[in-house]
Amino acid sequence: LSFMPPHRNWVFGAFAELYDNAKDAGATEFQIDLHDKDDYLRFQDNGAGMAPELLRRAVVKRFTTKVKSDFGGYGEGLKSGIMGIGEESVIFTVEPNKPAGAIAVISQKRAMRLQGLTENDLVSDLFVAFQDWHSWIFDPKYPDSQRNLQAIMKMYMQDARSPDDIKSIFYEITGRTYPGKGGTIIMIFNLRVPLDIANSNDLELLDDYASEESDGAAYNTRYRRLGKLTRQRMQRGMDPNIEIDYSLRHYLSALWLEKRMKVILMGKPLRPVKGADKKERNKSLLRSLDRNMKHIKTYDCYSGAITVSFGYSTALQRRGLRGYMLYYKNRLIESYRSAKDLLDDPKNAGIVAVADLWCKDEIPTSILEPNKQNFVVGPSSGFSKKLREISKFAEIYVDSKRRRKSRQKSSNEASSTSAKLRSKKRKASSSKAQSSTIQSHQQPDQQKSQKRHCPSQSSRQAQIA
Repeated sequence: LSFMPPHRNWVFGAFAELYDNAKDAGATEFQIDLHDKDDYLRFQDNGAGMAPELLRRAVVKRFTTKVKSDFGGYGEGLKSGIMGIGEESVIFTVEPNKPAGAIAVISQKRAMRLQGLTENDLVSDLFVAFQDWHSWIFDPKYPDSQRNLQAIMKMYMQDARSPDDIKSIFYEITGRTYPGKGGTIIMIFNLRVPLDIANSNDLELLDDYASEESDGAAYNTRYRRLGKLTRQRMQRGMDPNIEIDYSLRHYLSALWLEKRMKVILMGKPLRPVKGADKKERNKSLLRSLDRNMKHIKTYDCYSGAITVSFGYSTALQRRGLRGYMLYYKNRLIESYRSAKDLLDDPKNAGIVAVADLWCKDEIPTSILEPNKQNFVVGPSSGFSKKLREISKFAEIYVDSKRRRKSRQKSSNEASSTSAKLRSKKRKASSSKAQSSTIQSHQQPDQQKSQKRHCPSQSSRQAQIA
């Protein structure tokens, strides 16, 4: 839909929106599962949930709880995240320790049918509110709830044939107690992008959301098309098969730098980024990109508002990977970004920087694109100025790496020459030892031979007698 932030160029941005919503709701656990049998994605969190009235407002166009100066909130992110992944969805939500519950449908097809009607501001007209879901008491404020529930069960939940089937979904949120925990379950149908279940309990993209001008040719064994992102990697001489581009597990593992909620993807938890402060988190992320990351150095600029860490890996060098992992207030915005500095040089392949921007003097809408997947660039952009400031540290790091390499080379040469001298001394000493041993062996032999050729005095007297 035109009013929603686009995620068609980067579908993982839609997953990030739902992740951010759960985080903003105070969730400590976030689950993602792909039900291959019914071909739908299921998201579940144990956050604060939503009251029926709030969920009703959340399915209204342009509704959001955040203000211009706030990075969090939900509303637009809920709708754009769902629409970026699939065409239709069903939402179940319950507040903690409250009997009320609500069900809503966000459907692009039904939203298009509602255009021109009195309720044309709704993304869907299918909404159910319970005053007490356990006792199956509907909210009298919404008289169409029972009829809408029958329609939802018929269109989206064919396996749910009785009220007990609907209650079982609410029980999954509350933790099998009533009243109990709060949270939200989102089921997304008619997926826009094909996903593959990998052996490592991962979800991998089979299609990189190629643009229409792309030739659509299969590039690698994963049969992902040459999308815009992949072409940019190739133009820079980088390996286009970067895990963070097609693996949801790799992407979500790097999405947030700070201590975050537990994420369970296909039944297997993600590895968290460890560290108490910014520097330690940056180092932890660099090592998660490659275990053998070395020569890690951290710099602060803008009076500590920006923390940037550089690291080097031979494994990334072989793949030509380099650039900036750019974060905004601990949240990943762009990966392997080009800053048109020394890191663009293929000679510096293997150098990766993690930069965390805390722009307190600017509101998010002035520095981030609506989809939160790109920074706003331009001559007057605050981000462009900060990126140029960060690039100065790239020169310092590359220069220090060059000097370290020359020192290592000279030390290797000195060690090799000293090793040669030591080997010569060892050879000389061994030759002397060999000659002395030969001489010591020869002396008794000569004495024996002299004894054989020179008869003793007693033998001579015997001969005379």
